[in-house]
Amino acid sequence: TFTCSLAITALTSLLSVQKGAVGSVVLGLVMFVLVIFSMVLSIASAIALIKSIDAKSKGESLPVRVAYKLGFKFFFPYLWMLILFMLAFYGGLFLLIIPGIVLGFYLSLTYYFSVVGDYRGLKALCASFYYVRKNGWEIFCKNIFFVLIALILGILFAGIIFLVVYLLGGNTTSLLKDEAMKL
Repeated sequence: TFTCSLAITALTSLLSVQKGAVGSVVLGLVMFVLVIFSMVLSIASAIALIKSIDAKSKGESLPVRVAYKLGFKFFFPYLWMLILFMLAFYGGLFLLIIPGIVLGFYLSLTYYFSVVGDYRGLKALCASFYYVRKNGWEIFCKNIFFVLIALILGILFAGIIFLVVYLLGGNTTSLLKDEAMKL
């Protein structure tokens, strides 16, 4: 995915040299193809990662090539489950915000049931809902723990960056203002 992002950036700068409608159309088509390719690769990578972690937890070894073959094999069932998850989650958010967030929490394990449990479509959603309903507090506490670790690491990383900028004589206030203006 990172490679595709770099390719999109490089092609954008290369094709932006061409002026006119033909250059814009070519740029648009190339970017569209690269974005679709990036999305497919991202989904296949997520499936391959889940399959690899599952194999490792069982004490098995799953080569990268096999993991990606499985990732592409499960691509369309995973995509269908992803569409159903998004419809349920955003539908819940659209109707009422708090119940939508709760529904999103109950359906948060749908991805894993789809890939590891070989559940398809609505069965993956139902399995996630049932499992989280039975083990909700344990899952909630583990999620909060990982969010706090990520938050602490993010703050430490940002602090190190600002410290390096400050030590190199940079103006951290203008750095923050420039980033805030981009938002």
